[in-house]
Amino acid sequence: MELSNSSDRWGAVSKGLHWAAAGIILVQFVTGFLRYFKIISADTWALFYKYWHMPAGIIVLALVVFRLVWRFSQPHPDLPTHMQWWERLAANGVHVYLYVAMVFLPLTGWAGFNALKIEVDPFGVALPHLFWDIRPLSFIMADTHLYLAIGLAIVFGLHVVGALKHHFVDHDETLIRMAPKGWLKSK
Repeated sequence: MELSNSSDRWGAVSKGLHWAAAGIILVQFVTGFLRYFKIISADTWALFYKYWHMPAGIIVLALVVFRLVWRFSQPHPDLPTHMQWWERLAANGVHVYLYVAMVFLPLTGWAGFNALKIEVDPFGVALPHLFWDIRPLSFIMADTHLYLAIGLAIVFGLHVVGALKHHFVDHDETLIRMAPKGWLKSK
């Protein structure tokens, strides 16, 4: 399998970044919403936040920055030619929101905790303070983080539905091009 993209296939690097981010984000959704709905205790969340949620958010931020650099330095497959204008608009809008959310969710979490005078220290390494001790800002960042996460959950779902539509309804190669080798076969 090629590491680089081609004009008709995603390469191994793009696929790896895509699926790694998707897996981490899925776990972030589940754990974040478990805490939001108070299904897990504050003490359990504090440990989970320190050892998973915060480091995973920073990893997603790093992955998306690398993914964007990689995407703009590589060719990439075009959308299928049979797609209507509104489908292209929706597909591009979904991708833009995914990237925006993957950048701003970690940043709003980081800024929100810093605004409460809480260090953000994934893997025991203290990150620079984005803001410090600005309590009102922490509430704005928390709300922004929540609404971005809700939007991401919806758009993530739309992305999955769109990929499945391409595979099972349109019978095109869109999902196959991004699937790891051997997961799906061409029709």
